[in-house]
Amino acid sequence: MGANRKKINQQLPKYVYKSKGWYVFREYLGRRGNKTIRAKDVRLCTDDQPLYVVWDRYNEINQSAARTLGWLLDEYPSSKEFKSLVPRSKLERLKWAIPAIKNCPMMKPYKTFADVPLNKIDTIVIRCYLDSLTSKNTASLHLSIISVAWKHALQYFHNVPPNPCDNITRTSSDKSERYVSDEEYYPVLAIASPRAYALMEIGYICRARMSEILKLRTDKHILEQGVLIERGKGSLDEITQWTPRLRTAVDKLLSIQPDKENPYLLQTKAGNGYRNYSSVKGIWRDLMNTAIQQGLIEEKFTHKDMKAKGVSDHKGLMHKLKTLPDLEISGHKTRSAQNHYIRTPLLNEGTR
Repeated sequence: MGANRKKINQQLPKYVYKSKGWYVFREYLGRRGNKTIRAKDVRLCTDDQPLYVVWDRYNEINQSAARTLGWLLDEYPSSKEFKSLVPRSKLERLKWAIPAIKNCPMMKPYKTFADVPLNKIDTIVIRCYLDSLTSKNTASLHLSIISVAWKHALQYFHNVPPNPCDNITRTSSDKSERYVSDEEYYPVLAIASPRAYALMEIGYICRARMSEILKLRTDKHILEQGVLIERGKGSLDEITQWTPRLRTAVDKLLSIQPDKENPYLLQTKAGNGYRNYSSVKGIWRDLMNTAIQQGLIEEKFTHKDMKAKGVSDHKGLMHKLKTLPDLEISGHKTRSAQNHYIRTPLLNEGTR
């Protein structure tokens, strides 16, 4: 049981105290181990004000300080799960996903989803919110964020209701079936800037993700045999042999490098490597917008579609998949034995 309040504080609202000439609201947030956790003092009014003024101010503060979804998502970045994410995933959540969840319009008396108290959010509310999203990928990400944030709050704060996400049936992510035809690819390639040109061609010929292209260094990945792609997501590293088109794409980047001493192949105008994933995405976005405006394509395609096209168009793909099912031309590992025994990069031909 907690200690009884001092007589001088007994007529005051909960967690309100006199302190240094003020009435202050000092909310109790729980305990971590043997330590009591309280929020920062919020000044209500000077201690010469009548009691009703204290209560009025307390009610205003208490309503705004209620445990809402906004409060929950503000606590999320302090969770161990968030801290364990790679920088790109952290940026994706902080810059786009969390603001999108918070700013979703709601019916009165709440303006946005961030304003809704946690005790008013149940499984049906979460399900309706997810169903309002047009993309299964977005819905899956938002559900994950809310669920992890809620679990974090349950472990570190008192008076948090049960997690409504526990009973949600998770939907599978959207499976892209978009194939970029040659009739779409080459007109867009013709208007691409040198950086966008290289992103298209290296992504296509080497079947490389954008993140893998950003890592390319002239002192490590540009080899006599070809271009070494250090695959992400547990896939096998691979050397794509030189083709005239691959050589052209690399030469275009080498010719516009502002800083020849910097080893990164793809550089910003300032001569640095692209470490901000969103910046290089802007190059792709501008290319797609221009292609749409010029009537070259009817539907935008993503950089991920370049890898899919590269795998689909590779002349030896079907033969390799039939005769050597473990050595997929995409670089993916398909048997656990490969993880242990294959230690050198695959040597593959470029798509074209």
